[in-house]
Amino acid sequence: RAEAIVKTPKNLHHYIVTGCEEKWPDSQHGKVISGRMECNRGFGGWAPGKPIVEMPLWGGKAIGKGAGIVAFSVSVHFDNPDLEQGIVSNDGMRIWYTTTLRKVSPSGLATMQVSINPAMLIPARNNRYYMTRKCQVTIKEKSTQKHVEAQLLLASSHAHLLGTEAYAERIRDGERTPLVNDKVWYFDDQYAHILYPRNLTLRTGDWLVSTCVFNSQGRAKLTVVGRETTDEMCWSTYEFAEGGLTTACKGDIWMGSLNPTEPGLGLELRHPASKADSVFDAANVKTGGSLTYRSAESEKMLSEYLSTQPCTDHDMVRMYCSVLLAQISNADGCDKTYKELGMRGLAGRIGNYTTMQMCCGTACNGTCSANKRCPKKTTKAPMSLPKMTTPPASTGAGGSASDAANHSRHQRLSALACLLILQAIGGS
Repeated sequence: RAEAIVKTPKNLHHYIVTGCEEKWPDSQHGKVISGRMECNRGFGGWAPGKPIVEMPLWGGKAIGKGAGIVAFSVSVHFDNPDLEQGIVSNDGMRIWYTTTLRKVSPSGLATMQVSINPAMLIPARNNRYYMTRKCQVTIKEKSTQKHVEAQLLLASSHAHLLGTEAYAERIRDGERTPLVNDKVWYFDDQYAHILYPRNLTLRTGDWLVSTCVFNSQGRAKLTVVGRETTDEMCWSTYEFAEGGLTTACKGDIWMGSLNPTEPGLGLELRHPASKADSVFDAANVKTGGSLTYRSAESEKMLSEYLSTQPCTDHDMVRMYCSVLLAQISNADGCDKTYKELGMRGLAGRIGNYTTMQMCCGTACNGTCSANKRCPKKTTKAPMSLPKMTTPPASTGAGGSASDAANHSRHQRLSALACLLILQAIGGS
C-alpha cells in the first residue's frame, strides 16, 4: 500500500511514481532530474481522493532486484492558479512494504489513459461533451498464452477540471452490465469502484464501453487534451484479482455532444462513431492514437483555435521538433501536413498537423523562418527545469514551488524529491 502525504492541497495536482532498475547515485537523491529510461516500470499514481497504490489483502506490487525495481522516480504536478509567491512543498508519500511476498500481483487493463493529444478538442460553452471508447477485450495467461476469464477487482476513472461524469459498462452476448455509473464526478474526490464483491469477470470477446463527460460551459475558449490542469484527460482503467495476465482492448475513440438529459450509459447506441465530431484509432491509449475523421464543424473549430495559438513548440513533440524539421527539405513543406509529406513514426500519429502547427518555435529558427506565422524576431528558448530548493532536513525532502508561481497555472516536473517513508510491517 502507498499513500500521499498532502501538505499543499491547493497546489498539489497529482503524482506519477515509476520504478527504476538502477539505484540513484547519492549525489542525485533529493534533486530534480531529467527522464531516465531505466525508470519505466509503472508503480502507482495519486490524484485527490485516491491512494497511490491500493491492493487487496492477498495482493501486492513486487519491488526489489527480482522485480526490477530498486529505486523510484516521482513526477509531481503542481497547480498555482492564483500565481502565489513563496510556496514551499513539503508533500510526499508513505509506502508500506513487507518481506513476506503476497500470492498475487494483480494484472490491469487500461482502455483509455488519454493524456496528451493536440487533435482532441473540447468546444467552449458545452455542458455535456463526451469522449468514449468501445473496444473488444483480449485476456490471456502470460505463461501459456491461453485465453482466460478474470475477475474484476476495481474500475477507476480520471479527468481534470471539466470532468463531471464517468461511465463504463461490459457487453457480453448482447447483455449490458454497468461497471461505473458516476452521474456526478468531481476532480477533488477521485476513487476506485470496488467490483470484487459483485463477482464480475472479463474474458476474451467481451466489449467495454468507457466514457468521460466534460462541462465547458464556463469557458470562452476550447480546451485541448494535455498535461496542464486547465487541459483535459480521460482515463478508464481496470484491475483484476488475478496476476500473470496479458490484456488488450481494440476499438476506436470518438468525441461529440450529449443532450442535457440523456443517460451516459448506452451512449454508443445513440451516438455511434459514424456521427461523431472526431474519431481516433486508439493505437496508443495514452494519446488516443491518430485522427481518422473530423467533421466540417470540428475542422472549423480547430482552424480557429490554431490561429490564436502563439508560435511555440507543442509540448507533445517539443523534444522531437529538430528531428521533424530536419525531414523537411525546403520551405514548401512547412505548411504541409505530415501525412501529405509521407512521414511515419511520431509524425504519423500527428499526421493531420503541419510543422508550423506543432513545431512553430523551432521551425521559425530554421527552414521555415520566412513563414507568415513566424514573429519578426524569434529566439529559441532552451529547455530548462525549474529551480528547486530543499527545505530544512527536519521537514523532509521537498521542492520549492516559488519558481512555479512564475509559470502559468501548471508546472510539470520530470521528477521531484519527495518525502518517502518506508515502514516495514513484517508479514501483516
